Amino acid sequence: MAITISPVRIADVRGSFDVTARALARTSEVIYEMPLTEEARDIHVAHRTKKMLAAEAATANRGEEPTEKAFSFKAVDTATGEIVGVSRWTIYYQDEPVTKTIEEEAMSFLTPALPQVRTKALYAFRMCLERIGRKSVALPPVKEGEDLNSVKMLSKRVYLDVLAVDPSHQGQGIGKALLQWGLDEADRLGLVTFLESTNQGRPLYDKYDFEPTTSDTLDVTPFGLDGVLTHTGMVRQPKIKN
Repeated sequence: MAITISPVRIADVRGSFDVTARALARTSEVIYEMPLTEEARDIHVAHRTKKMLAAEAATANRGEEPTEKAFSFKAVDTATGEIVGVSRWTIYYQDEPVTKTIEEEAMSFLTPALPQVRTKALYAFRMCLERIGRKSVALPPVKEGEDLNSVKMLSKRVYLDVLAVDPSHQGQGIGKALLQWGLDEADRLGLVTFLESTNQGRPLYDKYDFEPTTSDTLDVTPFGLDGVLTHTGMVRQPKIKN
């Protein structure tokens, strides 16, 4: 199958949202009361669109040398025109000051209130990711048992927020193609690459020299679901340093 990789545009937000929900079905099941109604889906897409426009405006206002910048890419099946994969990145060009506690960071994802979101589950999920981030890229590195709210700085980095490939198109090199852009940028800039991986995603990242830093497991039974949701922080050192 032939695919093209190109930036996500406003018109692609709905397709990107749907692919991510299908690809990360377990995470979606935890965060949302699935399946989403059409009305709820429209509201979530509108919210993502608003965030994308705000990020673009913020980048433009920062001038030529932003301290951070977001990038989103889509993989498109050239035969059908269908979006079959997406990736979302943020490059932190400078070390990032920490201004909120992990609890405050997690709470920030609860507003605005969106339909069919399991609020307590989303808060717990974001707490997991915040803990992983501070254990993985804090400056200076945190010590065992150290209060994570004592962290004042996170290292500059290339951060992979989401990499999702439609289940019907997995195993065809699409994840690799979406990943490569960020790795190339990290090598060009001499920055580490950081991500939080599901258990299913780890084989891909292992192939590209990512090393695990820490894991965090969320028990989802309090939310009426079965089992746990585990994420592992992973860091890759740049191959080329400036």
